[in-house]
Amino acid sequence: MSRFLLVLLSIATFSALLTACNSTEYFREESAQRITAPVFLLPRNLTVSPFTIKVYERVYKEYQPAMIYIAGDGNQRFSLGDDPTPVEPTGLRLAAQDPKVNVIYMGRPCQYVGDSDECPETFWKEKRYSPEVVDAMDRALSTLKQAHHLTGFHLVGYDGGGAIAALLSSRRDDVLSLRTVAGILDPRFYANINGTDYPSGSLDPLNVAPSIAGLPQRHFVGQLDKKAPSAIAHSFEQTMGEPNCSTITLVDNADHIDGWAEQWKVLLALPVECPLTMRDQVIINPVDDAGTGVTKIYK
Repeated sequence: MSRFLLVLLSIATFSALLTACNSTEYFREESAQRITAPVFLLPRNLTVSPFTIKVYERVYKEYQPAMIYIAGDGNQRFSLGDDPTPVEPTGLRLAAQDPKVNVIYMGRPCQYVGDSDECPETFWKEKRYSPEVVDAMDRALSTLKQAHHLTGFHLVGYDGGGAIAALLSSRRDDVLSLRTVAGILDPRFYANINGTDYPSGSLDPLNVAPSIAGLPQRHFVGQLDKKAPSAIAHSFEQTMGEPNCSTITLVDNADHIDGWAEQWKVLLALPVECPLTMRDQVIINPVDDAGTGVTKIYK
């Protein structure tokens, strides 16, 4: 093959990669718009230096608490045009299913902001739960609280957003409850069972678990989830110590990504309270009117 043909092939390949990357970025933005627009979750950028945090918010009543949904880790591969914006935004789909008057979805640093050059890849890889990231999310919450005169937060963290939610809960006094969905509450355990790198530059939720033992919390685990099985939630709960206000809920027909949005309204209706009087109870396979078949396990 001549050098001229090789050059043409290289140019064509590069152009195809750019087109594919632009198409992927457009798909992510279009997907977010299609999910949020029908339920009036309006986009906004919060600048919390050095990051920009993308939020989708619907706040109808000031001086009330808000449901805060925190995005998962998203895309962790780094290649031409890639960014950590979720290709399948499960956390955003959960927020869209929430009928409450005050609902806010928070992307993570480097998500939904376009050019990855503006956000070093370390903050969506080994430092994705780092002090810098948690501090930025903390300041973003304070900005939202002040802007809407909110009285507190019910945090919902999906995937790695569960780790962020737990870390935020340990440093704020206005978190009223904590829910995690397929939460990565023990990042080292998660890395071991998935054969991935431990985020070495990050904070570990296990280190703050004892400090939030008295916070009402419910951790949802998909029965089909091989990436974040129930052992991860149990590891977090055991580290929390006794007594605690944690409940682990196993959910039928859900894996790490699929099966959550369809059942979320039912799961969201489950109480999040301090179950200290509910110890040693086991309730297996109660089926609601929708037939979702949720399995609740109380320690």
